[in-house]
Amino acid sequence: MKVKIQEGNMNGKALALLTMAILAVAVLPSAFAEEVQSAPAAPEVNAGVNAPVTTPKLVSALSVVKKTIRERIQEAPTAADKLRTLVEARRKIASAAQVSASDIRAYMREKFQVAIDRCKELNLTRTDCEEKLRRRVQLLEKLTARDAVRLTRIESRKLAIATKLANLKKDANLRHMELRDRVIRAREIASSKINAAKARFSRAVEKYNKAKNVLTKVRGDFVQTREKLKACAGQNTSECEELRLEIKEHAKNYTLRFLEMNLEQFDKLKSRIESAEDLDEETANTLLERIENKSAEIRELMDRISAVTNETSKEDIQKLIDEVKNVWHQDVKYVLTRTAGFLQTNRMGGVYVKLVHLEKRLDNTLAKLAERGLDTTAAESAVDTFNEKVEETRTHYTAAIDKFKEAAGLTGEERAAAIREAQSHMSEAKASLREAQQALRDAVKTIKDTGATEEDLEEDEADEVLDAGEDEIAAAEPA
Repeated sequence: MKVKIQEGNMNGKALALLTMAILAVAVLPSAFAEEVQSAPAAPEVNAGVNAPVTTPKLVSALSVVKKTIRERIQEAPTAADKLRTLVEARRKIASAAQVSASDIRAYMREKFQVAIDRCKELNLTRTDCEEKLRRRVQLLEKLTARDAVRLTRIESRKLAIATKLANLKKDANLRHMELRDRVIRAREIASSKINAAKARFSRAVEKYNKAKNVLTKVRGDFVQTREKLKACAGQNTSECEELRLEIKEHAKNYTLRFLEMNLEQFDKLKSRIESAEDLDEETANTLLERIENKSAEIRELMDRISAVTNETSKEDIQKLIDEVKNVWHQDVKYVLTRTAGFLQTNRMGGVYVKLVHLEKRLDNTLAKLAERGLDTTAAESAVDTFNEKVEETRTHYTAAIDKFKEAAGLTGEERAAAIREAQSHMSEAKASLREAQQALRDAVKTIKDTGATEEDLEEDEADEVLDAGEDEIAAAEPA
């Protein structure tokens, strides 16, 4: 269950996954997806450290944290009711003008106790889930007024992240992205199927490159014959007649090879879709069906072109060529771009969801440091920089999706211009991902400099149990 966030050479699993995702996302052009909804920001918390002033407003805001929270926790008939009480308490804390050490201590103590009870229910004794949480409870007794402000601020950050994750689960474009075994996936694909799809992709790439080379040669033959034929204007010599038959054959061969190359391009995309775990099953099947339909149209065109003979008129051949051009420019080219881009935008979406989960992990580490009375100011600032880069990624990603959606209703040069603009936004999103990668390194280094141990940087079952319940409630009842 343990996953370490590590600095420097990026050898932690979370950073390695992020690196691979960033590299993978740079492969394909962009395409369609729904708009990503932005999550509400965390409430601001007063950073003062003086003893809190007791006012009716403050007492009212914190009543659920003090006496009421314990009574309601004890009276709650189910674990879900206890968790709702905790979620309400955290919101009160996040919105309060100032919180005392006793207030935050009461809230955190009950929060840990609910998590300890869940550890027992899940029988997580082998991972010392209960013991780790009890050690953290003991630290609460030493909280100072300054510690209370710091820990309250971090709890507010965690509330914002929980809300953001809850909103992602409701987003039409990202809700199918789930964290499974530390990897964001929309579906599970057997490793044997993934390996088979990768093998098909390699063969398709080889066949595509071969078809492309053949097309280049055939086009050269066509151009060479066309130049020779220019001298035959108004002449009907046997040599000229032979050249006219030859140009027909070259045109036929060139068109067939062009269509064959596009079929191989479709096969490459099919194998990508078959192995893409960031596509949900329904979307993958829709894309595969679309590709198969267009491939069938291409094969039908190839059959008609193959039927061309020496007796076929020049005008009929030209009609076929014009039809191929029209299908390519108005249909096939767009399907290729859209499908390839859909793969990338889904991959980009998966990386974004992973980044948000990393935001949560970093805030969990900050909380552990604050519980020990360590000054997390510099670490919070470094994590904020990382969070800003994550949101920059989302902003560019959303702008790209909007432009691709706009392109769907356009044609010709207007569609091409919209696609170019969308691809520009995707390039900026990838640049933000690279900056987020560096910001993540810097944040981890700063957290370590603050005093974090390797155990602090781990995410184990104790952390998962501690946050899981509140995240579930936040998803059901977002703030």
